[in-house]
Amino acid sequence: MWRNFQYLARRYRKAICHAESGASLGIALYPDDSTESIDLIDKADRAMYLAKRTGGVCLFPDILWEIENS
Repeated sequence: MWRNFQYLARRYRKAICHAESGASLGIALYPDDSTESIDLIDKADRAMYLAKRTGGVCLFPDILWEIENS
């Protein structure tokens, strides 16, 4: 019985301890995308949401390409 308990405890621990994480990164560049800080933040934010949809990293010009080609 003790072996069964140890086996179940190990499987339970693996199921609980397994976690996945991810990151999305949006980038806007000064001065290419804007010279105003608020605009850079807005463009980087928009690029980040595109990165979340596509899974990874997105530069601001990628948003313009997606808008033009959708």
